[in-house]
Parts: sequence; C-alpha cells; structure tokens
Amino acid sequence: MLLCITIDDTKRDLEHLNQIIEGMTSVKLVGSFQDPLVAIAYMKKHPIDLLFSDIEMNESNGIELLKQVEHLPMLVFVSSHPKYAIDSFQLEPLHYIVKPATGEDVYTAVERALNREKSGLQNNYITLKESFNSYYKIHFSKLQFIESDGDYLKIHTNNKIHRILGRMKVFHTKLPDNFIRCHRSFIVNINCVSSLNNNKLLINEREIPISKLYRLSTTTKLRDF
Repeated sequence: MLLCITIDDTKRDLEHLNQIIEGMTSVKLVGSFQDPLVAIAYMKKHPIDLLFSDIEMNESNGIELLKQVEHLPMLVFVSSHPKYAIDSFQLEPLHYIVKPATGEDVYTAVERALNREKSGLQNNYITLKESFNSYYKIHFSKLQFIESDGDYLKIHTNNKIHRILGRMKVFHTKLPDNFIRCHRSFIVNINCVSSLNNNKLLINEREIPISKLYRLSTTTKLRDF
C-alpha cells in the first residue's frame, strides 16, 4: 500500500481529492494540508510514497517549493492551470491532473505509482514499520548497517536506530548491492566503512566483526577500499 499526502490551499478542492483517494484500497491517505510549508515539514519526518499537490497556493508556487525537498516522493500535480504542465516536467511528475480531478484521473496516477514501485525505479529508500501505525522511510544513503537482535533487527542510520521485527536474510534481499553480509549478525553499507582488517571493520567508530564464513566475500567486495 502506498502512503500518500495531499496539498491544496483550497479546502473544497482538497476535500474532493481526499474523498476520491480514501475510496481506493491501494493507497492510504496519511496527511492532508492547506499550507504547503507544513506539508514539506511533515515529509521531512514521515515516510511518503506519493504526493498530490496543487501549484498556485497562497502566492506560492508548488513547483518551486517542492524543488527544496531533498528526497521527493512520487509526485502528481493537480492544478486549475494547464499552463504549468511544461514547467512541472522539471520534477518528473507521474501525472498532471487539471481540476476538477476525477476518479479516473486519480486512479491513473495511482496505477502509475504502483507500476513505478514494482519496476524498482523508485528504489532509493526502504519503508520500515516499527509499530501498528508507525512508519519510517529510510534512504539507503543514510543507512549505515543492520544488526541482528534476536527476532528483531536494529537499523542503524546516520542519526537514529530503528528496531523492527524481521530476519536478516529476508531484509538483505530488499537492499542494493552496496550492502553486504559480513557476519551472521551484521549487514553493512560499504560506502560507510572507514577502516578494515581481516577480522573487523569500522563504521562511525563502531567496530563490526567479520566472520570466517563471510571474510572472503567481504574482503573481495572491499578490495578497492
């Protein structure tokens, strides 16, 4: 299921769009905002897969505002002004909907998002579920290493540790090639390794063991380190 938010400074248009989205089973509306700056602040703290956004909002331009977002989710513009369609291409939106949005418009946008996700084109992050209603989007560039903790995994990022229920082998299949298994209890991001010897490596001053079983594959992967 895709996690989604909507932005539109016109309450009537926002409610209309939300009503369509809430009737779909493949997307979950987790936030709705009339103030785009509040929405941008929300995206910095919460995982979002899909964003529906207006363009002309309270003397602000949605295209220019969204350029400031470091990790922009899949994007759909919903605007009363077809003239912005060409400018919007800078952000590579999945769809450009001219108001009033219809169910068919939104369905098309969501289908494109689902296809994008399945194809792996939107594969620069992983979404973690820590509790029943607590999700985190972790960009691979910020993920340093994964540590086994019984039936749980500790996900070490640049500034936080997330603890989730999971298995190392399964989690490893969801990661890109720069993540390697160096020990039965550790997966590491080789881009974060600061030093290495035959028995251990160092990431952010944390010593991580290299087991005999994984020593050859680890040193081979890091031979150009």
